[in-house]
Amino acid sequence: MQHAEIFPLWNALDTGDGLRMHEVTRRALQVLLLTGQRKGEVLQMRWEQIEETYEGATWTIPAANSKNGKSHRVPLTTTVVDLLRNLRDGMSSPGGPSPWCFPSPSKPSQHISLTGPDHALREELKRSGGPFGGLEQFTPHDCRRTVATGLSVLGYPRLIVQKVLNHVDTSVTAVYDRYGYDSEKREALCKWEEMLLAATWPAGRDIDRDTGGRS
Repeated sequence: MQHAEIFPLWNALDTGDGLRMHEVTRRALQVLLLTGQRKGEVLQMRWEQIEETYEGATWTIPAANSKNGKSHRVPLTTTVVDLLRNLRDGMSSPGGPSPWCFPSPSKPSQHISLTGPDHALREELKRSGGPFGGLEQFTPHDCRRTVATGLSVLGYPRLIVQKVLNHVDTSVTAVYDRYGYDSEKREALCKWEEMLLAATWPAGRDIDRDTGGRS
């Protein structure tokens, strides 16, 4: 995904204008783009896994859901938390709020299908009249690559990028390094978000999304 493509992608996902994609799927793709975590981990996110700390919200991916079999703490920016809360508040369910952050619209007791976002993206990308019509083909996993590239562009060393993405470090030093890097991961993801939003609204973050004027 090219840097210039972030604007049409994020704007379409954020507003939903012209998209034939359910809001749950749109928000899941936004969280993928903001956190850099694996698709399966994001789609299986549960509210009980999110805690408020003195530094901000943190999501703990349990080892059972992690590809490398290791639990992983992901600092969540205020934008991510707002997306999740607004989605939860906007969805009604006879049995009360779903335990899943991205519940299935038809069965809120389950999370959305793990292949749903892939299918939704393919359908939008091949639709010439849609907001994704001018974008190159990409998959949800490419959002993860975009985050990794963005963090490198921002000057973060490979170690911090690895920690954000929960890549396994097989070096001898890693055996002895038990530090969690939570603060460093939070800083990196906040800086990435700032760059992503700046790419979305080139004139700066003081641009009103609805009117296009300065807020």
